[in-house]
Amino acid sequence: MLVDCVSSRTERNSQIGIQKMMQLGAKVTSVEMALYEMQQIAKGETFKAISKLIK
Repeated sequence: MLVDCVSSRTERNSQIGIQKMMQLGAKVTSVEMALYEMQQIAKGETFKAISKLIK
């Protein structure tokens, strides 16, 4: 679950929802981490393009 893409009417509801998903076995990460994990190697043109998007 990309926690920085989760929203709710209140911060508390967002926290409760994330906690519930984790209790049910969801793996938690961020968009930045997911993009880099999919890349696997920190080099090359794709890596450079992803880095520019994130910054």
